[in-house]
Amino acid sequence: MADENLQNPLGWVKDSVLTDEIIKCLDSTDSPDYVYTISVQGHGDYPSEPILDNPSITVSGSPTDELNCKWEYYVNQIHEMDQFVKELTDALADYPEDVILVMYGDHLPTMGLTVEDLKNKYLFQTEYVIWDNMELEKKDANIAAYQMAAEVMNRVGIHEGNVFRYHQARRQTKNYQADLEMLQYDILYGKQYVYGGKNPYQKEKLHLGVEEVTLDKIEKISDGRYYITGTNFTQSAYLEVNGELVEVTYVSPTTLLLTDGDLQDGDEVDIAIRSNSSTRKVLSRTETQIYHETSKAQTDESTEDTTETDMGSQTEGQTEEQTETKTDEKADAVENGASSEKSETTVETQ
Repeated sequence: MADENLQNPLGWVKDSVLTDEIIKCLDSTDSPDYVYTISVQGHGDYPSEPILDNPSITVSGSPTDELNCKWEYYVNQIHEMDQFVKELTDALADYPEDVILVMYGDHLPTMGLTVEDLKNKYLFQTEYVIWDNMELEKKDANIAAYQMAAEVMNRVGIHEGNVFRYHQARRQTKNYQADLEMLQYDILYGKQYVYGGKNPYQKEKLHLGVEEVTLDKIEKISDGRYYITGTNFTQSAYLEVNGELVEVTYVSPTTLLLTDGDLQDGDEVDIAIRSNSSTRKVLSRTETQIYHETSKAQTDESTEDTTETDMGSQTEGQTEEQTETKTDEKADAVENGASSEKSETTVETQ
């Protein structure tokens, strides 16, 4: 869950979080990267009543007060998105690799606009911007969204892939659209003549994120309630017990809370990150581990050991700061009514 100050009043994550995530993707490999980013801050449904405290931009002149409020909310979100673009280009300007950044909007705001409201009288046209840190020559051109990637790659001398090469060579030639449809059909549904009759690409499993998810510790805090600690958890994280997905409460990227569980000694456990799409497919998992619960008597032998006990080899090298954070989280749980009598547990990698 995004920190509250990283969400706009409608709950959409602000674009400002994207700069670090984009840089993280670029840093994750030594080879060229293609990063496709979708921002959501400007999404509606736009409020018909004032909900912004001290807006940077105020709006008047709409037919109704409700429309004034909607437009005022929208333009202030766009204002913050503009600030994000400045932050991103500043970060990329000093990046130690050549970078091309392409930006465009995929639809107009959901404000019931008609062609009469637009200067260009076209509801499905948008401006795009291409920015780079290598001083490419500026070039203005009208282009379809499906041609954009091939155009950008062509400008930097990349001519890989049949569809890219087709766009680069045939975009303004006779029968371009008809032949493009034939090429697409051959690749998707036909006999794949373009590949010599055999698709050279192999299916690969999707993996969510560029950082590995880890499971470090499961700690029983009362009957049916457990703290789960690790790294890189998301709101889509589940505890998997003996192959069954169990819902947990997301607390932070390092903490999950199981509130209605009954873990048994010897259970196979892992953390599974599911897709938010309709498929709900698991996109990444931690290694399967074996759950062991230490008896209450063993735990009582040393109160100090309660915050130090490792889960197998998974927590070797844990920093003092991480241990202090987890200790603080436990203290918070006690203050909020969770039992202070905790059973320490360990997890062993299979």
